[in-house]
Amino acid sequence: MNLTLPGLPPLSITARITTLLALIVGLFLIHLIPPMQSPDEGAHLLRAYLWSHGKVIMDAPPGKVSGGATDVGLIRYAQGNSQITYHPDIKRTQADQDTANHLAWQDNYAFVGVGGIASYFPAIYTPQAAGLFVGEHLRLSIATSYWLARLFAMLAVIGLVLLAHRIHPLGWPTLVLLAMPMSVFQAAMATQDGIADALTLLCACLFLRGMDKASTYPRWMSVALGLGLFVLASAKPNMLPLLIFPLAIGWRRGSKADYLAFALAMAVTLAWTAIAMKTTVDLRVVRPHSTGYYLTHYLTHPLDFAHKVSTTLTDSTTQRFYLRSFVGILGWLEMPLPTAFYWFTYGVLLSLTACALVGHGGDRPKMAPAIGALAASGAMLLIFLGLLVSWTPEQAALIDGIQGRYFIAPTLLLVQALAPRSGEGRWARLPFGVVCCYVAAAAWVMLPMLAARYQIVPGTTPVLNWNVAQ
Repeated sequence: MNLTLPGLPPLSITARITTLLALIVGLFLIHLIPPMQSPDEGAHLLRAYLWSHGKVIMDAPPGKVSGGATDVGLIRYAQGNSQITYHPDIKRTQADQDTANHLAWQDNYAFVGVGGIASYFPAIYTPQAAGLFVGEHLRLSIATSYWLARLFAMLAVIGLVLLAHRIHPLGWPTLVLLAMPMSVFQAAMATQDGIADALTLLCACLFLRGMDKASTYPRWMSVALGLGLFVLASAKPNMLPLLIFPLAIGWRRGSKADYLAFALAMAVTLAWTAIAMKTTVDLRVVRPHSTGYYLTHYLTHPLDFAHKVSTTLTDSTTQRFYLRSFVGILGWLEMPLPTAFYWFTYGVLLSLTACALVGHGGDRPKMAPAIGALAASGAMLLIFLGLLVSWTPEQAALIDGIQGRYFIAPTLLLVQALAPRSGEGRWARLPFGVVCCYVAAAAWVMLPMLAARYQIVPGTTPVLNWNVAQ
């Protein structure tokens, strides 16, 4: 597990054990959770498939949302498995499992729309695309290809988090955020969330390392930060504020390489954003004007935007939903956790963050916490702007479509910047013990719930329709 990259320390025994446990848990969840059980996972999977065929800009036939030609076998697999969504009373039979496992690539294609996901630059789906590419070209079953996609995505998440930790130690609150049921659930699925969260953490650690002049910052880290920011921000536009990181490092270190990384990342990301806005067709919400029109309006009328955000955040129902779906409402927002666990999670996060903030703080790079907090706040604010201009009906009083999990990545950046790991020896044992207790509690709450929801029942007759195809 020791990457031969300059400037990286060897892995500690604790980090090795934690990585092994994460791998075991991830493999178990991949086996336990059936396909298409994360919101919009089918669209994410199809986007990864199109990326595996080199498709970057989606097609948009008249009257249809953006998408592309997809193997009919994969469409059947995705739509068949999606039928248990929102139906906890429907249990897959062993016959359903056998049918799904035997679906094969058809080499026959049909157009499938992927909606707003078409606007994401597909590099973030590379692990999933690699799994599908291997499966399709080796003529493995679609089920096996899908499991490879999830496996590669999970390995990418673990690898990115491990690399981030070696570049800059992860804080105790950061570890809790990574262990939340929502974070763990998404990391085991074929969506982009787990990779985006891990990539955000990697960029945060590269930034903190770069801002600390007492630490070495080899040229490859500058390249990794610029590339990581492009992959992240081109797939999650709300992360655009993070592009300030190479600029800050260039100013801090007087490094031309980091100024260049900033310029290239900014130019390419903005270019893709413009292309995506121009070429993406999303007909799921019918509105009288284009996304560009609404974006221009709210940028030139910031008080209107502020009013929408304020109205949304002060709505009690919305507040409750954000707080719960941040920690975890699993599946397609159909499996809430016990109320006490939400309180427990926020208590642990606030306590560990407070302990880090009042610690000695000697390992905090100068100016980095303020810049990191500013970027994280900007990323959170852009979540509201993005959903307001692309999804919310024009006359809606509240900004629609936001889920608490959207805030996990900015929060990872925020707590890593403000609350890095501090303390040595005995002082570190207490927060380490708290994190271990939280991980055990999360597993205790999450795993039985998933097992009960997704169990396979005996039966020789399928209850799902496996002949559907778009």
